[in-house]
Amino acid sequence: MKIAVLGAGAFGTAMAIAASDRHDVTLWLRDAQQAAALSQSRLNDRYLPGHALPAQVRVSGALLGPWLSTQDLVVVATPMAALREILHTLQDWCAERPVAWLCKGFEHSTQEAGY
Repeated sequence: MKIAVLGAGAFGTAMAIAASDRHDVTLWLRDAQQAAALSQSRLNDRYLPGHALPAQVRVSGALLGPWLSTQDLVVVATPMAALREILHTLQDWCAERPVAWLCKGFEHSTQEAGY
């Protein structure tokens, strides 16, 4: 299964590592420079120190777009504050794809949970 994990915080990075044993995983970061650094070092010391990304995890800083339509599953692991914007972007590319989110907490502007 091809899985895109959007967000490389602790939750997203851990999910990408765990899923990479049996799946084709792309870990997406919104910042292309950070993506390039993570791709090279394979370490996310800021959010998940001590856990290296397996070689088979692809790291991408590409714009969210058509590449998402090639994925079998999209997992959103961004902060709650980014969920609404990400889901709005995904509707153009993931209408036929399952999308799961790992966000926790409340959206600050509305004081609502994302579900």
